[in-house]
Amino acid sequence: MAIIVQRQDAALNTAARKQKSSFNWVPYLFILPHLIFFLLAALQDIPEQIHEAAGVDGANSWQTFWQVTFPMLRPVMLLIITLSIISSFNLFGQPFIMTNGGPSQPSGGGSTEPIMMRIYIDAFQRHFVGSAAAMSFVVAAIMILLSYLNFKFFSSRD
Repeated sequence: MAIIVQRQDAALNTAARKQKSSFNWVPYLFILPHLIFFLLAALQDIPEQIHEAAGVDGANSWQTFWQVTFPMLRPVMLLIITLSIISSFNLFGQPFIMTNGGPSQPSGGGSTEPIMMRIYIDAFQRHFVGSAAAMSFVVAAIMILLSYLNFKFFSSRD
């Protein structure tokens, strides 16, 4: 009997790992087309004369990318990374639709439960509104801090 229980636990753990791996890439399917669109528009906005001037100055394609193209993409990279950070923190819809929150316990917690799902469960199912509000403020503070650090890192160093 113990072997059967262990096999069921192993099957549940395997299913939880598969759900975790699907939650790693599914949110990016929703934001990835927008990010590619922004990046493509930024690449098309770089004047060709700058690349020609770098070639005349003797820069190879690798040097042209790192010394000319990438610095001109900094504002768009700032936007893309900031949107990705905020999108990853706001993961709620995909696990809610795919697994109705995942294999979580009635008391909360679970292997595929993102923080927004935990806030939702605490606020609307368990009626711990104060706890959910506190978690929301902490998540907002972390997003603001990471966005600030992102702005500091990608700000122009002119």
